[in-house]
Amino acid sequence: MTVLQQLETNARASGLLSLSNNAPEEGKADQPPTAKNLATRNSETLQAVEQNFTERSRLVANVQAAINTSTHRVTH
Repeated sequence: MTVLQQLETNARASGLLSLSNNAPEEGKADQPPTAKNLATRNSETLQAVEQNFTERSRLVANVQAAINTSTHRVTH
């Protein structure tokens, strides 16, 4: 599952994609969503966003390391 899919899943689960918090998750039409207070929803959203940026930073560092390795091999 990609980070973007995780963010969407977290947003759906916490009711952030529903203004009324009454829309069911996909595939769970018969089950009402769990009611959560705004502080909990904000905390979960911030955690998901932080995870997204952490993953992006890790990927950027890996790309930079790969570029440095490949340019080092070519020039020497």
